[in-house]
Amino acid sequence: MKATWLFDKHPLVIDVKLAQAIGLNEAIVLQQINYWLHGRHAKKINGRLWTYNSIKNWNEQFPFWSERTIKRVFSSLEKDGLLVTGNFNKYKFDKTKWYSIDVNKVSNRLGQFDPMGSDKMAPSDSANLAQPIPDTTENTSETNNNSQAEPDKTTQLRKEIISYLNEKLGTKYKPNASKNKTVINARLKEGYSLDDFKTVVDNKIADWSNSPKMSKFLRPETLFGPKFDGYLSEKRINQKSNTHQGKGWFDGFNRE
Repeated sequence: MKATWLFDKHPLVIDVKLAQAIGLNEAIVLQQINYWLHGRHAKKINGRLWTYNSIKNWNEQFPFWSERTIKRVFSSLEKDGLLVTGNFNKYKFDKTKWYSIDVNKVSNRLGQFDPMGSDKMAPSDSANLAQPIPDTTENTSETNNNSQAEPDKTTQLRKEIISYLNEKLGTKYKPNASKNKTVINARLKEGYSLDDFKTVVDNKIADWSNSPKMSKFLRPETLFGPKFDGYLSEKRINQKSNTHQGKGWFDGFNRE
């Protein structure tokens, strides 16, 4: 019987010298960011390679840490100038951070830690820095024209959300329509759950369905847009009082 602590996949390799120079947790994060920076989804902007992700999605790649720990590690790397951050998102409301590594500062830190070493990063250091945690998901940002591959989980959730909305309204919205993908993926990246989307749909159907002026806003781009958190925070609707609003009440509307 094979021991559970033996790996079938390539394990994470940590460069000891880098970990001693900047800290173990910081070295792990820097390695993973470097991996994404040298992948096919990285974007070159102003002569520098960038990648992006939310803290929640980083947490999926570092499941052995809490979000608080991840925030602290990223903050430490930024404060030391080893990690450069920016915002190149298409929409202003998207606060997803973009990340790049200041290789010169990393090299200098390694040189400071080892006075006998070169002021440049040795080939072995660079190779070890690029060793990734085995990736189980690929990250996405709908705000940059899908420059990173979309994970199956996001696609499935979006389908379920649109399916629920169509069932309630009798509509035929498409989960892969550009505007629908943009707003839904943005909310998912912010950490909202499937139940949160269903709550917003139920609440706003109850609020707007009988209003000719407001019923036209029962659509993904409005329901799941920037005001989503406000809609979610409204008093939850008693489902028993809304049994008359079932499938087909909104028949005749066929939007994408």
